[in-house]
Amino acid sequence: MEEADLLKERLQAITDKRRIQEDIAKKRRQIEEEKLKLQYIKKKALREQWLMDGLSQQSEEEQEAMRLQAQDEQQQSDQLQSNILRIEKEIEALETQELNISANEEVVLKRLKEVEKTSEDIIKELNAEFQPDVAHHVPSPLPDLPSLYPVAPAKTCPVYEPVSDEPKKESYTGRERGRWKRTKRRLQHN
Repeated sequence: MEEADLLKERLQAITDKRRIQEDIAKKRRQIEEEKLKLQYIKKKALREQWLMDGLSQQSEEEQEAMRLQAQDEQQQSDQLQSNILRIEKEIEALETQELNISANEEVVLKRLKEVEKTSEDIIKELNAEFQPDVAHHVPSPLPDLPSLYPVAPAKTCPVYEPVSDEPKKESYTGRERGRWKRTKRRLQHN
């Protein structure tokens, strides 16, 4: 029973570990997406900054709109960076959890190997159970069974005897076939 419980526990650990690994992979993909967004926003901000520097004849309204857009892009950039850091911390926590599960799985595996019986152990146990104990052997109280039952003569089965000693030929020529038919008819009449 303990072996079955250990096997269930190990299977659960493997399942949990697999689920965590999938979560880690998913979070890493999210980080890559966030980094691509961040890279796009930074390139866009640099391009707009370059355009603003080239156009010094802008009105104050246009300059204010550009500054507001730059601030908005900076906020988006900061938000993306904080998302990346948060996801990286989540990945670290998941990796720690995975390590704990792996360590627990190792402990369960060691206990399972201690409890698990090999085929050789089972055979040895069965042989030990079925070996007669010579020191404590008590004769059977049953009487000699063959003397209780009358011995009847064995029935003999009829034996098939071939008609002739010659083996049967597989193929016959025309002359042999005719001879065989005549011999067969003679045997049937006798």
